[in-house]
Amino acid sequence: GQSLVLDLQADGLQVSEVRFGVPDGSAEGNTRHVRIPYYGRHAVVTEEGGRPFFLLASVDWTQSNASEVFTDGVHPGGTRYLCKTDGRRNPVFERFVWSLSPVFAEVLPVVPNPPSPYRELTAGYQWCHAFASNREKDKAFWRSRRRRGLTKVFAGDHEGCMRDGNESFTFRTRPAPGKGGDAGQADFTRFMIDTLGYLYGPYNNYADFAPVNGYWHADRMTRRPDGNLQPTWTRCYSPKPAWVCEASEEIATELQRKFRFNSGYCDVMTALKPWTRTDYDARVPGAGTFAATFYAYGELMLLQKKAWGGPVYSEGGCHYMYCGLVDGNFAQDRPAQLHIRPWLVDFDLLRLHPLANNFGMGYPTMFWPRKYKVTDPILRADRFLAATVAFGHQGYFWTPSSHDGDTRDEEHGYFMLLGTGAHYCKADVKTIRYQDGDGNLLDTSAALASGAWERSQIVTVYTDGTRTVVNGSTNEPMPLCFGSRRLTLPPNGFFALSGDGSAAVVSGAAWRGGGRLDMSVSPDYVYFDAYGALSTTPWGGTDGRMYRLIGKDGTEEVFLRTGTVCELPYAAVSVTALDFAGEAIGSAPFTVVEGRTRLSPMPGAFSYRVRKPSGWREAPAKTVFAGYLDGPPPEKIEILSNTFNR
Repeated sequence: GQSLVLDLQADGLQVSEVRFGVPDGSAEGNTRHVRIPYYGRHAVVTEEGGRPFFLLASVDWTQSNASEVFTDGVHPGGTRYLCKTDGRRNPVFERFVWSLSPVFAEVLPVVPNPPSPYRELTAGYQWCHAFASNREKDKAFWRSRRRRGLTKVFAGDHEGCMRDGNESFTFRTRPAPGKGGDAGQADFTRFMIDTLGYLYGPYNNYADFAPVNGYWHADRMTRRPDGNLQPTWTRCYSPKPAWVCEASEEIATELQRKFRFNSGYCDVMTALKPWTRTDYDARVPGAGTFAATFYAYGELMLLQKKAWGGPVYSEGGCHYMYCGLVDGNFAQDRPAQLHIRPWLVDFDLLRLHPLANNFGMGYPTMFWPRKYKVTDPILRADRFLAATVAFGHQGYFWTPSSHDGDTRDEEHGYFMLLGTGAHYCKADVKTIRYQDGDGNLLDTSAALASGAWERSQIVTVYTDGTRTVVNGSTNEPMPLCFGSRRLTLPPNGFFALSGDGSAAVVSGAAWRGGGRLDMSVSPDYVYFDAYGALSTTPWGGTDGRMYRLIGKDGTEEVFLRTGTVCELPYAAVSVTALDFAGEAIGSAPFTVVEGRTRLSPMPGAFSYRVRKPSGWREAPAKTVFAGYLDGPPPEKIEILSNTFNR
């Protein structure tokens, strides 16, 4: 319909380069180029007779016989055929696709992979690295997180589980001796999976190979056109794509036999453009083609999930090719500079989201490069979390080592995204709208034509009815009307409501009286961060940060993390203070006024076990619409100071 597909074949010729060509410039005055996040290509936006048209040219990466893909600035460029080690080039085969349509979604390439079989499972978790150090310290770290109610964690171990210093860390079946070797790894695995109930798996990587390894052989390494080995990471070389699947089957099978993981982290693989690891060794099948690398890496991911019997995640960055083959990735796109540039969410939401659950925006420093010295941890977290919701990603679980020592957001990021993310991460997208300066919600085609998309004020509706609203503007408020109700989000604020009404979240709410409240409500917990000003809601209240873990037996556990006020929305029957070990240390003082309970912090208490009155029912999360956020019209609400500081 809207696409022209060209299959180009040239046998027996020494062709070194095939070029796409560029638009002829006949509509130069009305032509713009828009970079598509997570695809890395530029779409041409042009107008004819006041009507927008979109052009996108793509290489079919599943069909190419080329050595590498290149671009000419914003133009698609083409492909190159480099000589193999025998001095010959491969015959040309390319499939080029030019798509032209007045509907932007129609020009986006489809990723022809099967969806992850673990999409629904991973939707309910947050991913993080489990950086190995001393295993007893590691246990203490994760035990403390579990004690704080952080139970839905997918922890992928990193290099430290396989090495103590700077020795080989890939292609290993024996974990680091200094961390207990096999016995230490077996004990820690059972602790993470059986004791804590986490998804947990080992570090492995089939893209970097150090010579100090028992599997080493020079003929297992990728060759450049001049015959030399291809260097990669420090002291490492690139393994042959023709060998990595065989190696993974042997190594992963042995690791799983010994340790019984329930997931895995396969580093680097989806961070690479496959043409950066083309093997030019003329002795092997597929020599000189990046397709050999792409297919090997994709097959490797399928073998990995079969070995672990659970989901496999990777590093991301070039993950659009692999989504579905791999179950999730760091959702990083550093060239897009999404920390400061507008958010165009359509390719990610329409093409990648149905296949896999990518997390966060990568980790925080992938999103906030260190050269942008934004020191405010609240601003950093707000924009990171807002982007995560806008692009439909699952949450990234902060740890001190992943956020430059800033631990504020371990609980904040976890609870703010978990409840609603468990819904939108397993649903497909129904509609995407961008809000313009007059409050109109435009489809993507109209928003690209008018420039409204650059405000990054995005409303997404999912097939299960879940709705997310994100103000990705760095300086403009986002007023929204829901029937007669009004909600105003400051820059980097967001709102979400699950389709079944069971979970809701609002970040950066303009609260009555000018204060700010971040709040997340789900069937399992209620979380608040009131930033020092007392806020009261149908689910409780605080002047600091607190959360309630809702039990199934008429009790719940309450954590007052900062502040002095802890208000519960019912008349408590009893309150018992608990220490860090979860042991009772006595009755905690509380008062009941007008059917609500106020706890007074008790010295030595880590949390409180509260017995609720018989028959009491929690207000459903969907009542987030029902009035307590309502106030005067948006123009009369004082928007919180949350401007973006470059």
